Amino acid sequence: MRSPLGAILGDLYTPKVEDLSGGPTDARLIELGSKLPVVPESRIAYAQVMMKLRMCYYLSDRANTRLNRKNAALRFPLLMGSKFLAQRSPAALMVMAFWCVLLHRAEDILKIGELVPFEYVRLIIAWPMEKVASVVKNILDPHSVGN
Repeated sequence: MRSPLGAILGDLYTPKVEDLSGGPTDARLIELGSKLPVVPESRIAYAQVMMKLRMCYYLSDRANTRLNRKNAALRFPLLMGSKFLAQRSPAALMVMAFWCVLLHRAEDILKIGELVPFEYVRLIIAWPMEKVASVVKNILDPHSVGN
């Protein structure tokens, strides 16, 4: 029988590092992590953050309930720490994009469409979408002029 806390929080299992290679997205995350534009003195810190992201993907891949998928996605910000985000580097932004894919997997983590009219949501997210598109364009075409 599950405890009341377990019913609220879901499965809080933490896999061992050696188990992560069995996840279906693990090879992809390792490949992407190896391509991050990281300065040599930050490589260890990024490797640790990517290990934590791999753990969250592993848990999401094996989640058998929506609650456990949400649990896997929402662990990552707590695991990576505030120092990582404070770097404001392109690599940190890319890692956050990987995390956004994990959030998307959590399905109805925020059923914003049920709470706010779509036109309002589109108006509010227009600026972040423009900024993300600009960053992606600059990454894909470094010779383009953008902000």
